[in-house]
Amino acid sequence: MISRLVKNYNNLLIKYPLRTKCITSSIIMCSADVTVQTQKKSLQDVNFLNSLKYGIICGGLQKAPFMHFFYNISDKWRLWKQLLFCSLIIDPINYSCAMMCNSVIYGGNIKNGLSVIQKNFWSVYVTGLQIWPGIQFITFYYIPLHWRVIYFNSMSYIWNVWLTYKLHKQY
Repeated sequence: MISRLVKNYNNLLIKYPLRTKCITSSIIMCSADVTVQTQKKSLQDVNFLNSLKYGIICGGLQKAPFMHFFYNISDKWRLWKQLLFCSLIIDPINYSCAMMCNSVIYGGNIKNGLSVIQKNFWSVYVTGLQIWPGIQFITFYYIPLHWRVIYFNSMSYIWNVWLTYKLHKQY
């Protein structure tokens, strides 16, 4: 059963790579947001519409395409260059986009989103530096190219639960 599911998913990744990654990323990001909301309130009080917006915008429209193209472009780079580029360029962009998206979806505006980024960026970035280089090492060294975004998104679930929790404390 599981092996058939993985095989079918692998076929989708090969046939429709970007679409499959966008849908999967949307589901993972939405799930992370729902997880955080259910820690604070009952399931009936969860704002599923905001979680869905967060999943689609941050996961499906930003993170999945961004990481898809980055992994394809960087596939032939040396490992140290991939890790350095992720830590110095990719991760700060992803963190900022997630904070902006979370802020706007939960009632703020762009100005408020910029304020959230300014207030939280360095603590998020320093925490990320303790976690993501190891995950990205595994990604680049062991994970086949067409599975990298999915692996990244799976690892992102825990990260996004933490980040969303951190950001929800402000609302």
